Amino acid sequence: MTLKNGEQFTGVFSGSSLESSAKSVYILKMVKKSKLASHQQVNGNTESSDEYIGEGEDHVMVFDAQDTADLAVANVVTANAHATQNGE
Repeated sequence: MTLKNGEQFTGVFSGSSLESSAKSVYILKMVKKSKLASHQQVNGNTESSDEYIGEGEDHVMVFDAQDTADLAVANVVTANAHATQNGE
């Protein structure tokens, strides 16, 4: 996840609440900060913290959807997705 201020976080996507634009949030567990907004980095250099951040034993963080610039979640299947037959 990348925030509009440039901070980047990694973690396990746990869910979202998109009820209204004023209260839309994304929830991540086992969160680590992967890039600080104020730090410039050399091309190809990755900066990552090995410490989990967030609350509780699952290191949960809730992000306001309005503050989010990019959210990439791999291997997600939505509740409305239906399997289709490939071929005959």
